[in-house]
Amino acid sequence: MAEFPAPTKAPSLDIPVSSSIVSISCIDTTSMVHLDPMMVLEPHILGHDELVCANFAFLITHKGTDGTHKVLFDLGAKKSIDGYAPSVRALTDLMRITFDKDITEILGDEINEINAAIWSHHHWDHIGDLSLFPPDTDLIVGPGFKQEYMPGYPANKDAWITERDYKGRNVLEIDFDAGRHSLKLGNFKALDYFGDGSFYLLDCPESISPDMVNLKTSRRAPCPGSLFLKIHPKHSATEPFYELRNPGISHDFVQAAKSMTKLTEFDANEDILVLLAHDPEMHGVIDFWPKDLNEWKKKGWKDKLRWAFLKDFKAE
Repeated sequence: MAEFPAPTKAPSLDIPVSSSIVSISCIDTTSMVHLDPMMVLEPHILGHDELVCANFAFLITHKGTDGTHKVLFDLGAKKSIDGYAPSVRALTDLMRITFDKDITEILGDEINEINAAIWSHHHWDHIGDLSLFPPDTDLIVGPGFKQEYMPGYPANKDAWITERDYKGRNVLEIDFDAGRHSLKLGNFKALDYFGDGSFYLLDCPESISPDMVNLKTSRRAPCPGSLFLKIHPKHSATEPFYELRNPGISHDFVQAAKSMTKLTEFDANEDILVLLAHDPEMHGVIDFWPKDLNEWKKKGWKDKLRWAFLKDFKAE
């Protein structure tokens, strides 16, 4: 049986000091996805036979000398599965998906104020239906996206996205290695999006993720008590309960796993709230749009979310 190790100090992330801030809101896109955990995680834990995933997007509002800019980070899912490419529909057939509204119905007329939409990556539950946005809303994608995923379906019958997803709009590919706004935060390449230190994009292979509204990740802090060591697959106090499984969904499984490990350095920092776009435990803890996340530390959300995943192992 593993012993509890002594805690270590969280590493420095080298985030530059800045007096500029953005307002960030989390949008509950209302879709819920029910699937077999073994589609994405391993090993199987007896009794945990269904993985329930929420779907969140983030609205970033920046007020600068040149006016107000609004950026959406991810768009959730399309309300109609018929709007996806055939390769995506074959995957979603393996899941149970429920919906109330899509992000355009939630935001209403505010979609006309969105300057850009950032796709963290190409998966169906992040790209939404950009065709419902004004044509002057830019689409921001990660390094190599155009070469890897464009053109979309039907020009490429095996594509994960459709041509309709980006038709008629400006598609901008982030370059994390060029320009004075490129830097490194923790072990990630980063880009100072507005150029004033208020909002960063991190280069996570498989996705781009914003610094302040990052991800609530793989829970590597020691488990509180011998009870959890007994049910841990590796009887470890420092390793996650689950590992990523590669069923062919991940474009670069090895890099995705490395990105999750790097992100634990951010999760260990008490001044950073890491949120996962699919974590249903955020319901009932954080405030959702139109409220913002900026007072998260005062409201104690990090402590409330840290061990919420243990609910998955509750005995029936």
